[in-house]
Amino acid sequence: MSGDLNDILRELIKDRFDGPFFVPEEKAGITVTGWQIDRYVTLYDAVDKMLSTQGYRLQISYIEPENLDYGYVSIRAVQVKDYSETLEYSQDGEVQFTIKDYRGGVNHLICAGKGQNEERIILHLYVQKDGSVGKTPYYTGLEENEAVYEFSSADKEKLEEDGTKRLKELQNYKSINVNVEGIDLEIGDIVGGYEEITGTRLQQPIVRKIIKIKNGKTTTEYKGKDALFESADYSYYELGTTAPAYYKELTVNENGSYSFGKTTATEKTVKGAAIEKFKTSSKYGDYQLNLNFDKVADSDQISGNTKVLAAVITTIDGTQYGLRHVENIWKGTEFAWGTGFTTQSHGCPISGEHYASMMGKTIDAVTYYTENGVVKYDIDDTYVPYKFDTSAFKVENADVTSGSAKVTVPTLPEAYDAEYAVEGLTNVSVENGTLKYNATGVKPGQYTLNVTDKSSKYVPFSTSFTLTTDNVVAAYNNDVKAPALVAAKDVQADDFANFVKNIQKVSVNGKEYAASGKGAVKLINADGTLVTTADALKAEGTYNIVVTATGYNKTLEFTYTNKSDTTATKPSDATEATKPAATTEATKPAVKPVKKVTVKKQTAKVKAGKKKLTVTWKKDKNVSGYQIKIATKKNFKGAKTYTVKSYKTYKKVIKKLKAKKKYFVKVRAYKTVGKSKVYGAYSAVRSCKVK
Repeated sequence: MSGDLNDILRELIKDRFDGPFFVPEEKAGITVTGWQIDRYVTLYDAVDKMLSTQGYRLQISYIEPENLDYGYVSIRAVQVKDYSETLEYSQDGEVQFTIKDYRGGVNHLICAGKGQNEERIILHLYVQKDGSVGKTPYYTGLEENEAVYEFSSADKEKLEEDGTKRLKELQNYKSINVNVEGIDLEIGDIVGGYEEITGTRLQQPIVRKIIKIKNGKTTTEYKGKDALFESADYSYYELGTTAPAYYKELTVNENGSYSFGKTTATEKTVKGAAIEKFKTSSKYGDYQLNLNFDKVADSDQISGNTKVLAAVITTIDGTQYGLRHVENIWKGTEFAWGTGFTTQSHGCPISGEHYASMMGKTIDAVTYYTENGVVKYDIDDTYVPYKFDTSAFKVENADVTSGSAKVTVPTLPEAYDAEYAVEGLTNVSVENGTLKYNATGVKPGQYTLNVTDKSSKYVPFSTSFTLTTDNVVAAYNNDVKAPALVAAKDVQADDFANFVKNIQKVSVNGKEYAASGKGAVKLINADGTLVTTADALKAEGTYNIVVTATGYNKTLEFTYTNKSDTTATKPSDATEATKPAATTEATKPAVKPVKKVTVKKQTAKVKAGKKKLTVTWKKDKNVSGYQIKIATKKNFKGAKTYTVKSYKTYKKVIKKLKAKKKYFVKVRAYKTVGKSKVYGAYSAVRSCKVK
């Protein structure tokens, strides 16, 4: 990632939280270039590492504007303040510090690696007299201080390597504790101290800030990173008489080895969870499963705010497949897994060996292990079709009028009963390495050959190809007053419209602009007119424009001149090829009259939950999206607005509201027309008290 620190923060945070998190527009003043985020880290750790390398820290503040009973969280990068040199940390002043030089740490580390029960790898490491690590005890009796190190995936060599490193960390440490009165320090600021007798000096960033209020007096305690080692690894807490929601039993054998049993828990079965999406192709793995909890009671719903500790997919034969965080689980409701065909996602490896046996089985349930207990969701039975290697599948591009194209079909399983289809083509068949179709009326462009197994035992697969033409179907009208692409001579309106629809990119004075997809820039409208108000064309001057369309082998090249005081000019008579279609209405580009757009009044319903409201409305396929307003006052003063950008969505959950507070809600639909939005009337106002 590259840019100003605050700009990067804004990009990282914008779509990740369902709440009022805000990064100010002001610049931090520090620019990073090509920053690489580590794999498998939390967003906070990634941001903290990036800022710390620049001498900056996070500043998180809650801001509540006047006359409003709610506010927002401001997040920005600020420079770390180093107080270690400018302040004298003395026990006689407002800053009290304690330096601990601990030299009696762990000297016997019990390392546990791979294996179960008696077969588990157990390694004992000991601190020697000179501080080195060996395998024979030196400190014994009261001087022996032992701890346990768990590394369940490590072999003997790796266990010894990492265990030695861990023991050296535990042998001894230095820490600094600081108590402050009258000085405002923040997490990330640097403090320091000097102990005269031992000559010990430390500088540490603040990682914890504790506010204490007693008898009306406020004191603040800060702790540095090294203080984390003050509690030994073998510290423990008594759980009391109440057993946890779920747990594992630890068995310690006479020889010192130990093992964990299966998870013990009271499992709750819930019906109503639905499969929102099941895909046999995903950018996150070989299969993807999304769940929907709309018909599940609020207390049993899984959302992005639910702390999910683990999840397990169970098939009808009783096989359980545990899912890993990051690789398999995200947002709580979405899963993905590999079975050996997709090996990485976003540069991160995917391990599919464990899940390969799921192919050919039927998913019966999904079990969640959350902080509140174990819940099993009985979902609709879902068959997991077999995958096989389809990487060789390819269709060669061909002339649109040929009616055929060369195709390479991968080796199909013996039981695969193939059925071939291409949307937009008729009489499709594949025989002896050739794709055949009826070429009558077929237009140039990109097509997709889909292959399905009639028995549905195996996954479908597909590949795209292009049908092309050498014909030139479009021209530039050379009308400076109303510049536009038009149909070339003797070209029908539908052929011209197909060219415009398939425009892939537009080059302006050598700079290319994508016409579709992410980052697309619209320079040509659907009727062929140039978007002269676009940034790439709005300045006065002459522009050399090259239009490339998918399926059309020849590009369209012309020159457009933008003059602010232009009067209507006649089309150029330079070449017949660049004239608009001559005489018939059929050859003119279709210009649709502007229709009056009306948007129907919406209806809305509101349901209260714990610190949240669920707003639903009537789906309208004739609109572009919806707008929801919510406020604590009936006149909607200080209201917050939420926009839903799809007509298909008919529900919005508004979270992080104030408990026991009454809220007012109204909904309206809108239709996007060009660059404008036409809004319908608001629904009747609904009110609801949050639980």
